[in-house]
Amino acid sequence: MYKINKKTYLIGITGQIGSGKTTVSNILRYCGYSVFDTDLFSKEILAENKSIIQIIENIVGQEVCKNNKLDFKKVGKFFDDNPNLEEKFEGWYQVILGEEIIKKSLSLKNENEILFFDIGFLDKKGISNQFDYLWIIESEQTKCHERVKNRNNYSNKKIEYLIKNSKINKDL
Repeated sequence: MYKINKKTYLIGITGQIGSGKTTVSNILRYCGYSVFDTDLFSKEILAENKSIIQIIENIVGQEVCKNNKLDFKKVGKFFDDNPNLEEKFEGWYQVILGEEIIKKSLSLKNENEILFFDIGFLDKKGISNQFDYLWIIESEQTKCHERVKNRNNYSNKKIEYLIKNSKINKDL
């Protein structure tokens, strides 16, 4: 008997915030594919990683936990009021998150022939070369703005910041 080694294909679904990545991911899930939600994974890391929480507290200059869990609303409000500090944190954190996503993908590779990753801010994570294929989801900027506003109720300034910082370099 010959054993055939199957390759697991890693496909990154990326695009600007509000472009429709989650919609595409939900369609793929409905069709039976495995889709790794990197936003949910990030929240798990942020909520549980004491070292990252300590770094956030150093940046914010105050305690950011409530009931021993990261208070996302408190941190979000602080970063809304201090976008330069948010940009500094995100520049560091997105790289760390990228490394954690790659580690996680290694444990998932043997379970699926095709594994999709719903992954925003791909450029900032520095891991685009880890995927066999990238699907870049595009939408008009006004549509992205409208979707984020309806979904997250962020301020217009915050939405513009997120859209600007989630643009995709198509020369990946």
